Amino acid sequence: SVAILSAIPHLPSSIKVVSRCANSHPKGFQTAIVGKERLSALIALAPGQVDSLVKLAGVSRDRVVLIPNGVDLSRFSSIQRQSIDEARPIRLGFLGRIEHVQKGVLYLPKVLHAAIGRGANFTLKVAGRGKHLDDFKRQIAKLGLESQVDFLGQLPRSDVPKFLAETDLLLFPSQFEGCPNSLLEG
Repeated sequence: SVAILSAIPHLPSSIKVVSRCANSHPKGFQTAIVGKERLSALIALAPGQVDSLVKLAGVSRDRVVLIPNGVDLSRFSSIQRQSIDEARPIRLGFLGRIEHVQKGVLYLPKVLHAAIGRGANFTLKVAGRGKHLDDFKRQIAKLGLESQVDFLGQLPRSDVPKFLAETDLLLFPSQFEGCPNSLLEG
């Protein structure tokens, strides 16, 4: 948040500042270390982020704390996964925020169109919502893929295990995320 970041230099010195680095991209590192001199701690989500923040962003190692994202696997224990059946289309899935800058979702229509050109037989279920949903749907329609793509909207958390169990291949075109929950769930 630009508003939050711009407020850091104006906070009283008694206020502790903690930042969370949510991705593995130089721009993300820059954002995470705004007000670096004020940071009490910088939270990294994956071991590679710790190294990158120290080497690329110049953060002192003693200020970086590793708190990995995690998934409660018990949510998935009762779900029976089906094996891939070559007699049916491959069931593709996308789970997450429908946003291009971070998630890369607007690459998917062209990827799917190219896959059809190479003889792929698939369906895609898209679970999520976000600011690029309308653009995504327009591209799908423009390429004639509507019959193969089903937009489910945002799923309740309780429905995610079933969605993933019914997915043969999770598509994750993220451009720079560090340790995203939907990938861990997949």
